[in-house]
Amino acid sequence: MAKVLGMLSCFWVIACTVIFGVWGLWVYWGAGGMPPGAALAAAQGWVAISLMPAAMAALFIGPLLILGRCLLADRTACLSASLALVLVGVGVVAPTLIWITPMDRGLLDLPTFADTREASRLWVAYSDPWVQLNGVRTVCAALATGCLFWGLCRS
Repeated sequence: MAKVLGMLSCFWVIACTVIFGVWGLWVYWGAGGMPPGAALAAAQGWVAISLMPAAMAALFIGPLLILGRCLLADRTACLSASLALVLVGVGVVAPTLIWITPMDRGLLDLPTFADTREASRLWVAYSDPWVQLNGVRTVCAALATGCLFWGLCRS
């Protein structure tokens, strides 16, 4: 059971790394080439999907899998899973709940702008910090993946 939880944990953090890295960073950088009003409207669509209850619930499945791995694994795997759990908690879940979700909710409240200067200002104010925070989530998820793989290989 510990190996299964370890593999599921690895799958979850790999999925986080891919989702945050590929979808998050590259989509927002790609949207930066769009007219600001269109970028805001597109981001509002992406955010509406990401804030759905099922998407938010998926955020908490991984830490529970990793915790199960900690409780059932041998000492080496438990140590690596514990480190992965800290990385996921501090670097993935906390930024999502503390900063990204409130930013995303605020984005949904913005009207569609015809004024390009105002739309440009709002897009930069939203996307620049979002991309930086998302970069933190991507790196932490990737490091957690490494920890879990190390634990799987060593146990």
